[in-house]
Amino acid sequence: MPKISYCGYFLAFFLFFTSCQNPNGKTPLPSDKKAYFDLPQFFAEEAKSMEKGRNLSKEVVFNGKKSVSKVIISDWGRELNIFSRVDLNRSELLDKYHQEELINKLNGKLIQTRYTAKDSSLATKAVDIFYQDSVPHTVAIINNIQNGLFEQQQYLLYKKNELIEIVQLQKTYLWAENSYKIQLFLR
Repeated sequence: MPKISYCGYFLAFFLFFTSCQNPNGKTPLPSDKKAYFDLPQFFAEEAKSMEKGRNLSKEVVFNGKKSVSKVIISDWGRELNIFSRVDLNRSELLDKYHQEELINKLNGKLIQTRYTAKDSSLATKAVDIFYQDSVPHTVAIINNIQNGLFEQQQYLLYKKNELIEIVQLQKTYLWAENSYKIQLFLR
């Protein structure tokens, strides 16, 4: 039978105990709830429910030049990725957004939730979720990314079973300004 050195025992012991611990030091409880609306989960569910292989109309306006085409989307997860990347529940973003809710006073149903960045250095400035009968229907996201070379303003809009819209303005310090608007009509 082969001999295991003390280093081997120590390594096995260390790996066993470190693998049993939660990396954030907090034991998750089944009742734990996300601090903010779970955009990645919402868009993952939307991607699963979207009809694959359907002919859709796509309109692109790039620097004022418009083109319209028919497209077929086979990977909705990839198509909605620009929305699902906005995850306000990442640990470094917790407590970085102010939340406001608008409730219908007549029936008590949620109409809108708005998240606004408390810190001006955050790329995602605001997220609005609009509800129909307390079910999320429309998501609007405002991003603004700045660095020493460029500034990019981005407006993302998703209307369930109606429209995906991406509007972007990019200003660079070395090249010309570019703007584009993409609309994918889901009807």
